[in-house]
Amino acid sequence: AGLGHSVVGVDYSLPSLQRAVSADPGQNGRYVAADGYALPFERGAFDLVICLGVLHAVSRPRELIVEVSRVLRPEGVAVVEALNSLELPAMARRLGQILVGRPSRVRAYSPFQVRRWLEAGEIRFHRQIGVYLPPRPFPGLGRLLDRPAVMRALEAIPGGSLIMAHAFWLVGQKSP
Repeated sequence: AGLGHSVVGVDYSLPSLQRAVSADPGQNGRYVAADGYALPFERGAFDLVICLGVLHAVSRPRELIVEVSRVLRPEGVAVVEALNSLELPAMARRLGQILVGRPSRVRAYSPFQVRRWLEAGEIRFHRQIGVYLPPRPFPGLGRLLDRPAVMRALEAIPGGSLIMAHAFWLVGQKSP
């Protein structure tokens, strides 16, 4: 919004929306409390939809992505984030939960599964970007992981991003 774009923030959580309003002192954006499965916008209302921190919390992610596609104009861009179920620590955590019979608190998905959901919403996959987080005991590694050369190296290792990325962003474009 600060760059002149019309921006709408959507969340089902009123406290989250209140934090967003507080972080926007110029009140440049608009904020709407809404159900992600039934967004209160017309078909094709947006040029860009960014869906971050959502899929891990919803029970029907494919339906949510189809709704994102509905409000995206033809040839508009979608950026969807998902926690990576193929990350080594995530797989170890899930195995531990299975062994003790405890359900997972958050949902993680493979990038291949999310790509299929995008395609179901008529969003053509364009690019996948890994999100790399340092191990908790070594937060200082975050500065290293943020360097473009390190990120390029991680992405260049065949299968490296699949097992090392904590999450991923999938970027796609809605079919015309």
